[in-house]
Amino acid sequence: MPRRPARRHAPLRDQVVTMPDRFPAPDFSTPQNPPATSVAGGRSLNDAATLHDLALRLREGLYVSDGDGVFVDGNPALLTLLGVGSVDELATYSLDELVVDPAARRSTLARLTSDGDTAESELELRRPDGQPCIVMDTVIRRADLGSGATVYHGIMLDVTKRVELERQLRESSVRDALTGCYNRRYLTELERQFAEEDVDTWGCVYLDVKGFRAINEQDGHARGDEILMRMTRFLFRQVRAEEVVVRVGADDFVIVLAGADERRTENVARRLQLAAMRHAPASFAIGWASRRSGESFERTMTRAEQKLMDATVISRQVEHNRRGH
Repeated sequence: MPRRPARRHAPLRDQVVTMPDRFPAPDFSTPQNPPATSVAGGRSLNDAATLHDLALRLREGLYVSDGDGVFVDGNPALLTLLGVGSVDELATYSLDELVVDPAARRSTLARLTSDGDTAESELELRRPDGQPCIVMDTVIRRADLGSGATVYHGIMLDVTKRVELERQLRESSVRDALTGCYNRRYLTELERQFAEEDVDTWGCVYLDVKGFRAINEQDGHARGDEILMRMTRFLFRQVRAEEVVVRVGADDFVIVLAGADERRTENVARRLQLAAMRHAPASFAIGWASRRSGESFERTMTRAEQKLMDATVISRQVEHNRRGH
């Protein structure tokens, strides 16, 4: 990332508590002296020394930037968050250079039209060392008391781990634990995505594994689970990355084809029928349908299920699979 020379700005006077990089980050492992009992001695946030000490000790990143987004100052937590070594180094970057979507950031700032206006947004950053991070950024528009120029005061909280945990929880809630493919809950999210992205055509290929109950009863549930896992691998090999595989029942699967018309949907189904002759771990029934005007996704899927027809694996392959080869 290109570096600009450190920029020097007129002091921000009483608005800004400057934190020069000669101040080390505080050692939290050492007990600190208790605050003085007088208001002027550290008991009031109107006290500049109190604010200065607080800024140095906070684990949240505090910053000041000019109207162009170039950093003017930052506390030690901000330097650590962004992976820079000093305020002088920080001043060679603008936030626009670090934000993955600078247009969205500029749009947020454009809504701050008056002194004191505040906005909060989640930003995806790319640090100068190339490491990604996600922050919750609270920014306040201020006017420099000296020049009247617009400056921004901000607080950054690193939420990378929280966002990743939320993503994992969302993913686990819509994933089938046994097979790893999506579960029925995902269909609700998928239909919402279709609405947001104006996807108005789709296709469904519905598959029902034949004789699954008999396999469970005769060979045991472990064998049934094995068939389902192998069936999932078979489907993953036969579909494209954008063709979503969903387990919608004990032995039922749906392949979702976003943007597919009737012809493409049938082509995918026929491809699966041909592949089943040699590679499927079990026989299955298959049906397909494409969306009709104004139809919900659930209705399209129901029509696909109603058209189930057999895709039978040749007998020697079934026997081969039953022996566990």
